[in-house]
Amino acid sequence: MRRRIEDLEDRMRNMERLFLKSYVVLAPYEWNVNENKTMFSLKSNQTGRNYTGFLSLLEKAKEIGFKGIALHDTSLFYDDGLLAQALDDIEGKELDVMLYVYWRDKTITCSFENGNTPESYWSVDFPLNETQNSAFAEYLRNVTTIASRFACVKGYVLFYPFNRTITYIEANMKNQNYSKLMQDYVDTLKQHDTKPVYLVSDMIEDLSTNALPYDISNINGYGFTFYSKNANSTDNERLEWYWNFYNNKSINIQDGKVLIAEWGWNTQGPSNFAYASSEEAKSALIESMVNWASEKKVYFAYFCLHDLPQYTDSGWDWGLVSDNFRLKQSGEKMKHLLTGD
Repeated sequence: MRRRIEDLEDRMRNMERLFLKSYVVLAPYEWNVNENKTMFSLKSNQTGRNYTGFLSLLEKAKEIGFKGIALHDTSLFYDDGLLAQALDDIEGKELDVMLYVYWRDKTITCSFENGNTPESYWSVDFPLNETQNSAFAEYLRNVTTIASRFACVKGYVLFYPFNRTITYIEANMKNQNYSKLMQDYVDTLKQHDTKPVYLVSDMIEDLSTNALPYDISNINGYGFTFYSKNANSTDNERLEWYWNFYNNKSINIQDGKVLIAEWGWNTQGPSNFAYASSEEAKSALIESMVNWASEKKVYFAYFCLHDLPQYTDSGWDWGLVSDNFRLKQSGEKMKHLLTGD
């Protein structure tokens, strides 16, 4: 009898996973980088990881069983003139998409392989001057004008801009200008599209739990990224803390939701940051995390479908698929969890 009850519980868990709002992060521009860390346009064929490769990644996301794509750094698709095409192709694959929005200096256009994009393009020294903030707002208007045409776009994930120092937090995040600009950005997104907007913290609460302006209006919920600080561990106590912290804040929003904007593991990075000692260990951690998300009935986005082979000195292997688009052991595990196959 006990065995039959356990089998029934397993089947129930499998059914719950099939209905998970499971997304996977695609960061094809960070993928399309050479050994000198030069980032290429997806229209280029310098590395072999171009737009055709992006389409292959969409196929793999579908095969594994993800319901949608978390499109990392929408600004690069926009600067490359490929945002509308990418959304059209995602919709053609019958996948949903969430657009990930990071603050960028939009007075500058990313120049890709020309190699002369100033560091300030990626800057998180926010808030900056009025010209830069106006340019970013105009960029948001243009993105929403494009995205509003596509049913596959399910919302916008707007990251709080910051750098990882207490000095920055004290000098910037706690001032009224930071809060006002974040409110302006949310309102701009909503002006041209009625889809949900989620404010996302990139584990800022590890440094301070009262730095962010959480009282931004007109949002539909919150999100957080989560990477374990303990090797071969889901870091469950810390995960539960983040979940409860944002769940409590979402109560104040009508139909407010909480999402995990990024989580994942790699086997090549430092032991105190999302580290798994092997593909087998990575697969086990993925299973634990998917089970947790299924229990909480929470939207999540796994980071990342592909590796970032040249993007960092260590070439972190976050991916579920290899460079030749074969499923790794962790990819097979994710497919089994999401599809039952």
